[in-house]
Amino acid sequence: EKRYRIAIVGGGSSGVFAAATIADALHESESEISSSISDSVEVRVYEATGGALRAIGDARQGGGGGILHDTSKRPSELLNEGYPRGRKEITSLLTKGFPPARQRAWFEDRGVEFRTERDGSVVCSNNGAGNKICDAMLSRGVFGMVETSAKVTSVARRDETEGGFELTIRGRSGSERCDCVVLATGNSRLGHQLARNLGHTIVKPTRSCFAFLLNPDELLSNLQEGGVHRYYSLPHVRLSFRVKVKGRKRPRVHKSEGPATLEVHDDAIILGGGAALSLSSSAAFDLRDANHEGSLLAHFCPDHLGGNVQLLEKELWRHRQENPNDAVDERCPFVHRHVDYDDYDWETESFRSVTNECVPPDLWGSLTEACGAAP
Repeated sequence: EKRYRIAIVGGGSSGVFAAATIADALHESESEISSSISDSVEVRVYEATGGALRAIGDARQGGGGGILHDTSKRPSELLNEGYPRGRKEITSLLTKGFPPARQRAWFEDRGVEFRTERDGSVVCSNNGAGNKICDAMLSRGVFGMVETSAKVTSVARRDETEGGFELTIRGRSGSERCDCVVLATGNSRLGHQLARNLGHTIVKPTRSCFAFLLNPDELLSNLQEGGVHRYYSLPHVRLSFRVKVKGRKRPRVHKSEGPATLEVHDDAIILGGGAALSLSSSAAFDLRDANHEGSLLAHFCPDHLGGNVQLLEKELWRHRQENPNDAVDERCPFVHRHVDYDDYDWETESFRSVTNECVPPDLWGSLTEACGAAP
């Protein structure tokens, strides 16, 4: 009987987990149809180095904790808190393919134990956490699928009548045939070349910015008076970046939300922080093509009244009418509230709630003065 051969190129976490997933699928299929099909499927993981799971190997030697995502949070909460880059690309992974709760259950089913830290992170509690995680991934027959010191140097399609692929492995005569190839080579140049040889297109990576250098307008230039270095922390802003794209009549608009910083020097004003990093990542290619120039709009109170500017103006006017003795430039009347997941109160069994003014008092005073608002 002909065997269906699956070749996985790369013995890191992705390659080994791909083999484990296939092994699980074969096991489930055998249970459903009450017949052995594993003998008709052969899976082989080719690792170029002398050992699989080298990235986790550092944890094996150093006793790393094997941190997982907090299984108590929704994927959207995790993305908003800690993933300024690639948010859209990993949404489906966390919600459909392998969500946090399923990750934990998968490892626990293989003997890995976890505990939840004060900050909500989930870590492996076994002694020798790295070893335990590696053993779990290589269990249930996966270890026998891995070939080390087996560097795949080329992958070629066979003719249509025969189908499948041929792999060339360094130091071996002839080639090895397979019906399916899984490339799990990470960001290696060889992996990119293998993909190109199979007809795939590799998008050239581009750098993203960590901050935006602002061109001071009449409002911002007021912040530079006195030549004093100032640093402002903004709890939550919405950034909209308008950039001209070659071949399009209308400019493209990229948006992001999150904390930000505003750093004022006598010769430069810099907008940074999580919101800026997220925006520059999503707009990286457009920024590169536009020579990193465009129009940036920052909304300091996006979570009040839906961020509607007209409604916010009315609310500011109402606040002024109800508090005639308060100075306009003293404090921003809008506040931002969020939960600090790094600060857990064991007495109340809850995370600390933090309230900050949307615009710091010194920045608010400078902006209202620049706008000509009455004291």
